[in-house]
Order: sequence, then C-alpha cells, then structure tokens
Amino acid sequence: MIADFERRFAEVLGGRLPAPFGGQVMVAPGDGAGAAVLVAARTAALLDEEFGARPERVPGADDVRRVVRLSCTVGLTVRAAAAGGRAQQIAGVDDLLYAVDAPDLRDGSALRPADGDPGFLIDAMRLADSNLAVDGADAMVSVVARGWFWPKGAPGETGVRVGEIRVRGLVYPIVLAPPPSPVAGGPAIGLTMRIRPVETSRLGGAPAPVLPFGHLAVKLLGPGDRPPTGAIAGGDPGSDGSRLLAVVDGAATLSYTPPATPASEQLVVALDDGAGGLGLELARLPIRVRRG
Repeated sequence: MIADFERRFAEVLGGRLPAPFGGQVMVAPGDGAGAAVLVAARTAALLDEEFGARPERVPGADDVRRVVRLSCTVGLTVRAAAAGGRAQQIAGVDDLLYAVDAPDLRDGSALRPADGDPGFLIDAMRLADSNLAVDGADAMVSVVARGWFWPKGAPGETGVRVGEIRVRGLVYPIVLAPPPSPVAGGPAIGLTMRIRPVETSRLGGAPAPVLPFGHLAVKLLGPGDRPPTGAIAGGDPGSDGSRLLAVVDGAATLSYTPPATPASEQLVVALDDGAGGLGLELARLPIRVRRG
C-alpha cells in the first residue's frame, strides 16, 4: 500500500523536476552515487474516522473496498553529485518545494493513474518543512499526505444489491374531519383522517406504475404518553398496539370509543415501519372527551 504510493510519487516527481534531478527520483535507498532525490515514507498514523469505518468505492475497482485511512509523512532526500555540493542540494530543494506545491499534487489528483488499481487514493498533500544541507549532510523536504490505502487487487466487499427504493410522502397538515367531539360514556364515533399523499414512486430499475400509498399506523395515548382510557378500532391490528389503516383517496377511517369520564387523549399518526408497527411519526391529533 505505502510502497505503491512511494513508487508513484517518485515517478510523478521524476517527470517534473528539471536537471540534474529530473528522471532521478527513486524510492530510498536508491542506487548509484549521482544527483538524486530519494523518496521514503517515514511515519504513518491512523486518521480519525469522521463518518465511521465503512467500505469505499476506489479507483480501478467496480466494487467497494475496505480501506485504511492514514496520514503519512514522506521524506524527500536531496543527494547531490560529487561535484555538485551544497549549491546543488539547495537548488534541488527549491525545485521540490515548487513542484510539490502544485495544485494537482496538493489534492493528490496527479498521483491517480489513468487505469488500474493503484492501492491508494491521496486526497490532500502539503509541505511540512525542509532541512537544508549543512556540513555535508543531505538536504530533505518533508511532505504530509493523507488518504486511503488498501492492498492492490484485494477482493471487494459484497452485499445484497439494492434493487429499488420506494419513496412515499404527504403534504401537511393531517386533519380529522369533522373535528371529533366525543361525549363521556357516549357511543363510538367515526373519525376520518384526511391527508394529501404524494405519489409513491420507485427509484431504480425499470419504470413502474405509481404505487399505492399503503398504510398509516395510528395509536391512542393518554397524557404523558400513558395508556389511554378510550379505545380506537378499525383497520388491522399492529404489532405494537397500533392500528394499520389503509389510505384510499387521501383518507383513512377509524372509530373512537370514549371513556366514561372526560379525558384528553392524542392520536399518534405515523408511517408503518414495514413490520406492522409505528414508524416515522407524522403528527399527534388531540381528542378531547367532553362531559355528557
């Protein structure tokens, strides 16, 4: 992973530096004794996972890969020819500082091959510092690169392919029409819940007819979400004490049986969760039982 990055970085720099370092950039320890720039990753640290560990889609692969998010410090050592001396080293440092600060190296795009699996994806590079040659020591430029790394040719992570996504919605407000006016100890009353559904659609796959809205899940609650004293009926029983009501022409119907004494209750309206219970809550509609 890091070795692939070193080789590619050396290749790109070698094509950008002028003589005598052009074409003489290689991964440390290099070879020969002439003027050269030696590329060597010196540290690697794990980056914080801003969005949690997850597979990513990477260059050269059709499926997602598990990646390691790293920040690497890379040393670029400038080695002068025997007759070049410190002046040649300083000139090499100048050339490196200018080359590495190019926009397409700062964002890593210059390191991405035209095709194939590179084993890394750099999204940011910056110059860190430089150590100029003194008393015969080599000069060095340090660069910090951050990105994703993975073994070239590693198998991708597979899962269940998403065939389609179903989207449904509605326009507020949701109302009970007419407003309920139950009497304590009185008979059950019919309630009609009016909504404005948005056409339910499929995303992905071949075009398909508009889907029916489906069901709303409703549940009766007392003050403070305590058990109610009244009761609702209609539709089908849900898995969590709710009722599943079919929406037909923008309306869903149910009945409410008031308790023997005045009360203040709420009808919780939600999308069904696909498992026979309350899903995303949409509204809470008040029902006030008056004295007879």
